[in-house]
Amino acid sequence: MIRKLLQSLQRIETMYDLKSITEEQYAMMELMNDRLAHCIPKEKCRDYVTEAIACGQEAFEQYKDADIMAILVNSGVAILQDEREFSHHGQNYEVWAQITCGGKEKKIELFMPDLRRKQQILKENGVETGEQWLIKLHLAHEFYHFLEFTTLGKVGMRLDPVQKKTIFGTVQRPLTTVSEIAAHSFAGRYMKSEILPQMTDYMVMLSEGILPEETLRERMQEAEERLRKNEGGKQNVSMG
Repeated sequence: MIRKLLQSLQRIETMYDLKSITEEQYAMMELMNDRLAHCIPKEKCRDYVTEAIACGQEAFEQYKDADIMAILVNSGVAILQDEREFSHHGQNYEVWAQITCGGKEKKIELFMPDLRRKQQILKENGVETGEQWLIKLHLAHEFYHFLEFTTLGKVGMRLDPVQKKTIFGTVQRPLTTVSEIAAHSFAGRYMKSEILPQMTDYMVMLSEGILPEETLRERMQEAEERLRKNEGGKQNVSMG
């Protein structure tokens, strides 16, 4: 009984801490989850974070007054609301929307039951968001990926590749999570959001047990430490 109470109090504290994390910290947590994270020199971590956030900010400056829904529709992208009841998640991650933009098929799928569940979990933890707001937030996120497919190119290809050692020698590989960092950066700014998009994701994953609390705490601490060690890197980017 006491153990469960302590666990409940710890979770409440973690939820509270998620509300105070900076954009850079969330971005660093994302970067640390990259499959090539072990190849990133620690002194360059902050630079990757700053540059990826800046990519999203640059796109926002270009499209801040644009009707992104109209752009998507006029470009032949179908916006689909999937009402099927199954959860889209894997180990330590969850998906609420996704874009397909290869070949002849162009679509953005919004997983509505998951989005409604997200809205409810956020409300239970003191974060009020409407369903339409969440839909627009995720559309903005996928719109950035649409730009990557069509005009901008993948963020990982625009930033310096990392050096990966293989049995055949050292090869250069692009990071993938920097695309997510940039998309979050764009979406939060486009929506003029007072809350960081990543916060909404982590709250849900913690609440549903997709991301264990101990793992989340470790990520939060490591992200803070890496940012502190790299304070001499490039300047922070504000939410604008």
